[in-house]
Amino acid sequence: MTTASFTTNATGSSHPDRIRVLVLETDQTFESTSERKGTFGDIFHSLFSKAGQDHEPPLKLETVMKFVVEPEGGKIPDVADVGEIDAVLITGSKYDAHGDDEWIWKLVQWIRSAWKKYPEMRFSGVCFGHQILCRALGSKVEPSPGEEWELSHTQINLTSTGEALFRTKDKIFLHQMHVDHVVDAPTSSSSEGLIADNSSVTVWGSSETIPIQGVYIRERLFTSQGHLGYDEQMVKKHVDSRFEKGLIKDEKQAEEAKEKAGLDHDGLLVAGAILRRQYFGVVLEAQLTTNPRHQISKPDYSKNNTPVRRIRHHVERYSYARSKNRRVKAYSPPNPFEFPLADARVLITYKNTKVTAILS
Repeated sequence: MTTASFTTNATGSSHPDRIRVLVLETDQTFESTSERKGTFGDIFHSLFSKAGQDHEPPLKLETVMKFVVEPEGGKIPDVADVGEIDAVLITGSKYDAHGDDEWIWKLVQWIRSAWKKYPEMRFSGVCFGHQILCRALGSKVEPSPGEEWELSHTQINLTSTGEALFRTKDKIFLHQMHVDHVVDAPTSSSSEGLIADNSSVTVWGSSETIPIQGVYIRERLFTSQGHLGYDEQMVKKHVDSRFEKGLIKDEKQAEEAKEKAGLDHDGLLVAGAILRRQYFGVVLEAQLTTNPRHQISKPDYSKNNTPVRRIRHHVERYSYARSKNRRVKAYSPPNPFEFPLADARVLITYKNTKVTAILS
């Protein structure tokens, strides 16, 4: 990797496994935001670092930032240069994800090439990032009916997938700043085979006016139309800028959006879900245990414990045991350890070997 072309931040942690996230910055922050919070990459680094630190055990994150708007001096990296990256996050932007700009087309092709070349790479995107990822996978992206803006603090009604991802019921709230939207979720057919036929593509939430607020493909794609890292000052600045340029035409809507800008939102909650469910993987811990009492052992976070991809064969044993009707029993200890992603705890008996797997 050509390190000189990237900006890197790292956050330490007691957890030995680290994920490396490439943040593709598709816009620049306003000067007032830059002075307070830095670039969009800096904002996401701070947000996801906070989410990782709040997790037990803490999750280590390294962000590699790359500004990619080529008309403004950015550069889209070569796909061959990102092989050491675990995940890609694409930020929001003032540009149209459905546009015909040369750099937009290059970014669409970059996504498709990286998706195909690196089958274990995870992709996430926010606002523009959500839209262009879906476009690259064959979804239609266009302005909303009547070119009505969705602005500021907005309720998002969760599907069953959303409730599972965010570990909450019914609804969350995120800041919105968009007029374009994803019309239909991507499919294997629309992606021309990039999405596997057996992949489950689900929409995790909808708002009153936008039916697709985010798309989820297990261990591959996690997007959000709503912004995760916006604060009150950012929302107000973006609304004022768009109103002054005549993009937002309804003055009453603009004022109402600014009035709601200070309300609490769930950006950190969504960032935490993306971090643990997408970046670290649905199966974050699968550990052989030889405890003679057949108790679940505390996860081994020593340096000898390998990342998810190297322990997946233990989970495959689980699948094999299920397919052969082997004994698989649910196990819920009185005081269970706080496993990452502990949506289910199962103790598997397979050929006299105890396998602890955390499944979703």
